[in-house]
Amino acid sequence: MTLLKQRDILGVLKAQGKKLDFNYLKHWQNELKISSDLQRAFDESGMSKND
Repeated sequence: MTLLKQRDILGVLKAQGKKLDFNYLKHWQNELKISSDLQRAFDESGMSKND
């Protein structure tokens, strides 16, 4: 994942927080095979997908 994409994802996570549909994200992370990238973004944002 590029630094720009990672920064954009972190911005969305921080801005939207608990408003995000985590079931939707989980579905698409599996479809797009980006589980490790998304988990890294959650870790760096200080959020948990279980929040």
